[in-house]
Amino acid sequence: DLYIIVMIAICGFLLSALADQILLWYGLEIRPRKKDMKSEEVFPFVRNVVKIAIILVFIVFILQRLGFDTTAIITGLGIGGLAVALALQDTLANFFAGVHILVDKPFREDDYVKIEGGTEGTVVKIGWRTTRLITPSMNELVVPNSKLAGSILENYSNPHGTSGVSYIIGVDCREDVDKVEAVIQNSLVNVAKHNPILDEKSIWV
Repeated sequence: DLYIIVMIAICGFLLSALADQILLWYGLEIRPRKKDMKSEEVFPFVRNVVKIAIILVFIVFILQRLGFDTTAIITGLGIGGLAVALALQDTLANFFAGVHILVDKPFREDDYVKIEGGTEGTVVKIGWRTTRLITPSMNELVVPNSKLAGSILENYSNPHGTSGVSYIIGVDCREDVDKVEAVIQNSLVNVAKHNPILDEKSIWV
């Protein structure tokens, strides 16, 4: 029995450490590109809660192996876990959606994306709960990861990094088409000069 109890304890600590390293990797992966983060800065509260929860489960296993009646403890942990899960339902949904986005990589930072419903902008940060976009009007848009993971998303930055936008512009049939194209081209270049998101070299008509 002592051997089995020791093995259970070792497995508990190993699983706790593994979960902590996975969360640490995730936190470092989503950090801003220009910011170096220390391990203790990567959402310590979530990591501590996960480690404590895993250790508590294995403590219950050990107590059962020692012959203690753990029914009351299991019931209490179950009720407490259910209450926490319900309270953090949206947070957990966004967290796991963030993991999905990080692993699947439907978009990356600096990509220009359009979300189902018409919202569009440049991705500036993929966080563990939300993703931040800068819209063409230079406003910051904060979108929950669960909404992004469940939406149809168009990534204008893939696969080649360039894209076009189609507009129907009515012009009198007597106008010179070349002059019309030149006017539109010059207008777009002037807009690009005042908007850091746009690159005037990539503008075409």
